Amino acid sequence: MSKTKTKRYLMLLAAVGLIAAGLGGTGTFASFTAETTNAGNYFATGTLFLHNNGGTTTCTSESTLANNATVTGCDVLFHVAPLTSTSPVWAHLTLTNAGSIDSTDIKFNAPGGCSFAASTFSSTALAAPLPVGGNPVTTLHFASLSGSIAVGDAILVTEGTHAQTFTATAAAAATATSVSVASVTANFSYTTGATLSNAPTFTGAGNLCSQLQFMIVETGSNFNGDSPTGATSCSYGFGATNPTPPYTGCAFDSSKTLANLPDVSPVQLLDADNSTPTTLVAGQSRYFLIGIKPPASLTNAYQNRRAQFDLHWQIDQA
Repeated sequence: MSKTKTKRYLMLLAAVGLIAAGLGGTGTFASFTAETTNAGNYFATGTLFLHNNGGTTTCTSESTLANNATVTGCDVLFHVAPLTSTSPVWAHLTLTNAGSIDSTDIKFNAPGGCSFAASTFSSTALAAPLPVGGNPVTTLHFASLSGSIAVGDAILVTEGTHAQTFTATAAAAATATSVSVASVTANFSYTTGATLSNAPTFTGAGNLCSQLQFMIVETGSNFNGDSPTGATSCSYGFGATNPTPPYTGCAFDSSKTLANLPDVSPVQLLDADNSTPTTLVAGQSRYFLIGIKPPASLTNAYQNRRAQFDLHWQIDQA
């Protein structure tokens, strides 16, 4: 190639380069991008809400804002006064997990255990007369009350040589001025000069709690017609002879009485295998018969005495 042609070729290459530069060319062919986003991440705790229904009203654990607080005011399960039969007495209890997470157990205890005592109010004056031959007496009025009256307590009204015993159908606290009693017609025209006092308390100090056997049985929603036969499980209150499925009836155990209910540390209810804790799935209800069996006989040491206890229920997620 001649010098002239070479010079022209180089000038042509230089011109092409200038044009490429003018068009913004950088020597890069392309730029690719791929992207993804994980949005809306969060952590939230679930809830355990226990609903308790003893046949009348439902009390709810979420009705208090305090963590781990115990809700009071649930149904009274037993009001047996006077105790006159040796047949078992049954109460219905429905427990529901109204929260959003499953529980790993159902536990219960009797805070403070079972207490036994006689009526403890002091004598007071009748404040409204009780005419003989009048309407049946359903309320006793008095000037004031020192002590308290419990359901089933015997109240003795005396005037001169006349006396009559009434049975309280409602509790009366200290300073109360009246108490409801089982309907009965007065046997004498008692005036405001009459005295109300405890009915005789016998010299014995029998622990009624130790005489009343206690058990918990899981049933269907119809509570098996107040019978442990065909129970789903014998949940609490049985000795070494616990029955196994299929159940023909959960039996009371003489070593499981109100006197030895768990008072401080709650214990777990058990499923049908007698070892697995009973659980409560979120949104689920389970149904229990709570039974108390009186002894075949009681001596005078147990006259005019009462056994009193509370039942506390909890569910956990652990």
